Amino acid sequence: MTGSKTADRRDVGRLMLLCSLIYFCSYLTRLGYAAVMVEMIAAEGFTRAGASAAVTALFISYGTGQVLSGFLGDRLVPHKMIFFGMLVSSCMNLLIPLCPTTLLMTAVWCINGFAQAMMWPPLVRIMAELLNEDDYKVAVTRVNWGSSMGTIVIYLLAPLCITLSGWRMIFRITALMAAAAAFVWIKLYPPLHDRMRHELTPTVRVGIVHAQPEEHLTRGDFALLGIMMIAIVMQGSLRDGINTWMPSYISEGFGLGSSIAILTSVALPIFNMAVFQITSWLNRKVIRNELACSAAIFGTGALAMIMLRTLGGRSLMLTVACLTLGCGCMHGVNQILICNVPRFFQRTGKISLISGVLNSCTYVGSALSTYGLALVTDAFGWSATVSVWCIAAALGTLCCAVCIRRWAGRKA
Repeated sequence: MTGSKTADRRDVGRLMLLCSLIYFCSYLTRLGYAAVMVEMIAAEGFTRAGASAAVTALFISYGTGQVLSGFLGDRLVPHKMIFFGMLVSSCMNLLIPLCPTTLLMTAVWCINGFAQAMMWPPLVRIMAELLNEDDYKVAVTRVNWGSSMGTIVIYLLAPLCITLSGWRMIFRITALMAAAAAFVWIKLYPPLHDRMRHELTPTVRVGIVHAQPEEHLTRGDFALLGIMMIAIVMQGSLRDGINTWMPSYISEGFGLGSSIAILTSVALPIFNMAVFQITSWLNRKVIRNELACSAAIFGTGALAMIMLRTLGGRSLMLTVACLTLGCGCMHGVNQILICNVPRFFQRTGKISLISGVLNSCTYVGSALSTYGLALVTDAFGWSATVSVWCIAAALGTLCCAVCIRRWAGRKA
């Protein structure tokens, strides 16, 4: 099918813009802590493991919340879940600067993780119901742009805030931006949904109203999803491990100040935006099997990590390039396995749940890498950490490769 399920292309564009705005602000309120963590450790005297516990708690609560949110996202009004999650996340960002200890920060950031989990599965349901396959893929790419833009803004704002007023300022700014986005969403989305819903064909409208499953998951589907979940855990451990620890790795490895080290991380989301486009084109035009495409991208990330392990310490530019390529590849894998794959299960009536479960696996890997890598680095140094990234990338590539033939049969 080409074109949209709706007649008005302007409404399709508005929906994509609103979804991108929500995901943009979701990343603002999620990444602020990781962006300034290196400065918090230096300014407040926190240990690396103590400071990273809050990030780990967010990943655990976000991953756990994804499953619950996915289950509820198939049953409740999705746009209200998104509004509530954004407001709670805004409040948690306001509370972080008031916390005197890393223990309290961890508790607050854990709640933020649950709030963040209320956004992605409902967004997937909204896009899948109102957009056809072509527009859905475009929308996913643009929403991912929102996440990259949020990351860019965070890593540009963080050094500025540290220089002007200290690390606490970043949380106040992101809280205000998220609250504003929540009220824009609740004001503009309902009438937009009603217009788009009214313009759907009668057949599509009946399918949305009754939302009855037309097929059941088979044992083969469960096996396929299980192997993909392992690959996604590896992807999450690499993606968020690099996102979280790149400033510290650069700062300690090359003797740079925390503000400059944080600024080098801007390279990650800028490159990621190009990766989203390349991944979308690659999957639509060249490698139409999602698991084969994921294996190719994962393998490229593995090569980047091997190069980092062998040559990275010799050059700042080469180190940044390897980390940027490795992280970008993981974003590409994320786009295919978490954004595109769930749509092929829409006829089960569990698209939000499957999306939530798969996305939760990302944050299992994120939690393991964030806290685990802090322990590994403290005990054995950064070379051991990079070795762990190499192993994770190789295992993820293998898992995707094993699923190629089974996925081709599932799609047929």
